[in-house]
Amino acid sequence: MATFATAANGWTPIAHADAASALASNSYHAVRTETTSTLKVTDIIIGGEATSSTVNRMSLRRLSTNGATPTDQTCAAMNPLSQAALANFYVAATTGPTIASTVHLGMFSMNAFGGVVRWVPPPGEEVWITAATAPNGELVLDSISGIGVVSTSLMFEEV
Repeated sequence: MATFATAANGWTPIAHADAASALASNSYHAVRTETTSTLKVTDIIIGGEATSSTVNRMSLRRLSTNGATPTDQTCAAMNPLSQAALANFYVAATTGPTIASTVHLGMFSMNAFGGVVRWVPPPGEEVWITAATAPNGELVLDSISGIGVVSTSLMFEEV
């Protein structure tokens, strides 16, 4: 298995309700698989960069409709000897994704004025995504309340 990292720097979340559609670019951090790939999220880091105290409730959720024509960014291999990742991540798309009306896979509350959250699931409890189709082919990290600026990192293993 190879481990990869994605990073979205200095973005402003928009509070998205469940089933929100066509998310605005740069208001989320999404990871997507390809038809032949499966991955499991092994680490999430959210760092607050707001200029004053504000609470963000960030959530990891599945999508009912994947983003259309996402601006794919390359995932960084943690081991320089690893092959390139099959998965990609994005923060912008021609038409943003639609959040599924399901339970949240992870909920992370923090003060975006310098607060930091790190989530590392126990072995065997990771969130998995597979294939390229909704709802299991993409994940989005976004806000359900709060608009404080954050930088985020999602790490995953391709299996």
